[in-house]
Amino acid sequence: VFLTFFAGFLKGLVGYGYYLAAPALLWAGVILLNHRGRPVTTRVVCALLLPLVFGIVMHLLLARGDYPTPLAMENLKRLWADGQALSAGGMISGTIAAGSMKLLSKIVSVMVFVIVLVVLVFVAGRVKLRDLVDDAKERVEERKEEIVDEPVEPVRTPTETNEKLKSRPIIDIPLD
Repeated sequence: VFLTFFAGFLKGLVGYGYYLAAPALLWAGVILLNHRGRPVTTRVVCALLLPLVFGIVMHLLLARGDYPTPLAMENLKRLWADGQALSAGGMISGTIAAGSMKLLSKIVSVMVFVIVLVVLVFVAGRVKLRDLVDDAKERVEERKEEIVDEPVEPVRTPTETNEKLKSRPIIDIPLD
């Protein structure tokens, strides 16, 4: 009973972000279990914001309804109902998405919130862009070294190959 209520509540708030709610809660739990005395508030908040931002991005990309005034009560009711039906971003995600569409454009809003989503994942996972770039450079250098280190066999002309075959002794072994 509680899980059904909680699922409906999350769907109504973040709509499509409901799909990331369980992994985000699990991720936040793992962060809290493994903190070993280090401050992890930022990482936990970023992990828990993932469903909200994912709901915004998906609302911008997939929602079919038109929500002209995002904070009007009738639009909030529609966003809640559409979020529970998983056909929009829900009340919070949909309101932010509709507001950003009014303020910016749909394309710019999608780009901004995708960047925000990537930044949230990087912060929650303690991934640094510098480390990714350094790893990529190391892989490129390793591949260059592999290519240089491989010995190159000289190309043999057909006459060299025929001469080597002629110079070999022919061994005849009976099979009986």
